[in-house]
Amino acid sequence: MEWNERISFCPNNYWLVKGRETIADLAVWPFVRQYRIADPISFDEDTEISKLKKWLEYYVTNMRFERVMLKLKPWCPKDKPTFSSSN
Repeated sequence: MEWNERISFCPNNYWLVKGRETIADLAVWPFVRQYRIADPISFDEDTEISKLKKWLEYYVTNMRFERVMLKLKPWCPKDKPTFSSSN
């Protein structure tokens, strides 16, 4: 609820701090996503977190989502290192 109250509208989106995307948004959205995955019915039906739902929707529908949330197999000591790419 507190995050929902902190979110402010900026043209075309919602942000947690000062009406612009900050590291706070980038750090928190995966946890909000996990909360929704754990209890999608409660999350989706909660009318008191409408700004938070729109904010999360931006991240899960963003082109960067697939790169950031890339699923990899668990690492083993014999594996070569895996590096993310900014391309």
